[in-house]
Amino acid sequence: MFMQVYGIDLSMEKFDVNFIDAKGKENEKEVKNGVVSISKFLSSVPEDSVLCAEHTGAYGDLLVYLCNQEEIPIALVPGYTMKHSLGLLKGKTDPIDSRRIREYGERFTDKLVSLKPTANVAAEFHRYRYLSGKRKSKIEKTF
Repeated sequence: MFMQVYGIDLSMEKFDVNFIDAKGKENEKEVKNGVVSISKFLSSVPEDSVLCAEHTGAYGDLLVYLCNQEEIPIALVPGYTMKHSLGLLKGKTDPIDSRRIREYGERFTDKLVSLKPTANVAAEFHRYRYLSGKRKSKIEKTF
C-alpha cells in the first residue's frame, strides 16, 4: 500500500509542502498559516497519508490541531534529529527544507510519532473561533 508523506517547512505566515503523488511526481505547495487555508489544504490530503514537519514551536500548533480534527496523522520532528540523519547537505530555502523533511519522513516512517494538540492549544483555538464570531456579528450590526 502506498503511503504518501508530506514534508512541511513551517513559518509564522505560511508553510511550504513537498510530496510525491501516486504517479511518482514531486509536487510543491505553499499554504498560508491560517484556518481557512490549512483546512482547504487538509481536505486535499488523501487517506493513508502522514504529515511530517520540523518542530518550530508555536508555528505548527494550528496545523496540529486541525490535523487532529480531520484525523490526519502529523509528526513534528526536532531539526537536530533531521539534520544529523540526512548528513551534510548544502542549500537552504523553504522548498528545499520541505523536500528534506519529506525525505526524512519517507526514510524514517517507523520513527514518526503522531501528535495530539495540548489542552491549551485546543482551548485557545476554541476561544479564537468564539471571538472571531463575536467580532463578525458586531461588524455586521454596525453596517
